[in-house]
Amino acid sequence: MGMGVPLANFYNLGLMAILKKGLPDPVREEFEINNGDLRALQEIVREWGFKDEVSVLRFALAVLKQAPRHSVYVEDEQGEKVGLQPADHLRQDEQPPVAATG
Repeated sequence: MGMGVPLANFYNLGLMAILKKGLPDPVREEFEINNGDLRALQEIVREWGFKDEVSVLRFALAVLKQAPRHSVYVEDEQGEKVGLQPADHLRQDEQPPVAATG
């Protein structure tokens, strides 16, 4: 298997929108979540049984923080292990090494 599948291939919600608000601050950031990203967040709350959207974000941050070698895997419909990677437009120009799937 290759280097992983961009997450956008798994979840197509059309218009996505998470906007960073305000001026940069080293101790606080504010975001606005709407459109497809808000719908995805709300669906995850319902489908996974989280108590609220903040809990989903905390869980997602913990998963990414704990992921060894910048690797996150899920099982596809056939039970195969599939590596997930951010879409290219979400990445900085220089990337940390990514583990191969498989």
